[in-house]
Amino acid sequence: MKTAQPEIRHGLTAGFLFGIVAVSFVLISTFTNISRATWVTLHNVQGVLLVAFCLSAGFWAAHRTGRWSAAVVASTVACVLAAFLELAAQGIVAYGFTDYLRQYPFEYYDFISSGAPTLKAYLYSGKGIYHYTWTAGVCLLFGVVFGAVVGGVAGLIRRACGRFAIRPFPS
Repeated sequence: MKTAQPEIRHGLTAGFLFGIVAVSFVLISTFTNISRATWVTLHNVQGVLLVAFCLSAGFWAAHRTGRWSAAVVASTVACVLAAFLELAAQGIVAYGFTDYLRQYPFEYYDFISSGAPTLKAYLYSGKGIYHYTWTAGVCLLFGVVFGAVVGGVAGLIRRACGRFAIRPFPS
């Protein structure tokens, strides 16, 4: 059985691992009554973890292949997959479990300023659906750009480490 290229394999692994973090964050954010300050802190921690997962995917792909470009591909795959999984979780929770949500902090200010009487009314309005769709597109595009930049940094870190006798494992 042929295995996937190291950059794809490391990218998918990091993306799915971060997806577990992202889905957990969405569930905690919506089905509990955590405060706004706690939510912001968890969101920031999630951002740091995303950078760490994407950097590690890029570093290890470059380590296995010896190519800088492998780091860019691995990190981009990881970041796009992570964005997709979090957005999918947000959509499934928002539109599939609307009646059970305790809060929906992802579009907090848009909901407040919309004048909608309930969260459900906002989410199912044209404005709510448009906002979610637009945000999803921007996040996926951001995932491509951010993943490529972080992967480039990971490749540079790996290249610098190569000067200190860190060699790829034999395949």
